[in-house]
Amino acid sequence: MDRQKWLRPMSYSAADEAKEAMWPPYSLLSLLRLTTVAMAFQRLMVRMRHSISVSPGTSTSSSGEIVFW
Repeated sequence: MDRQKWLRPMSYSAADEAKEAMWPPYSLLSLLRLTTVAMAFQRLMVRMRHSISVSPGTSTSSSGEIVFW
């Protein structure tokens, strides 16, 4: 996209049309998939953090956490 054209102001409706052309709206099924993947990722990260924290010999700090023994 040309820089001068990008810097030129446009109406809200034209901006909405340009946005929709670049990123079409998600269907409910797509949103469900994205949410499910995000939730699974968060659960995995919590499980990994817990696993690391209860592992024997982890008396050092890791990933911003300080462990006092």
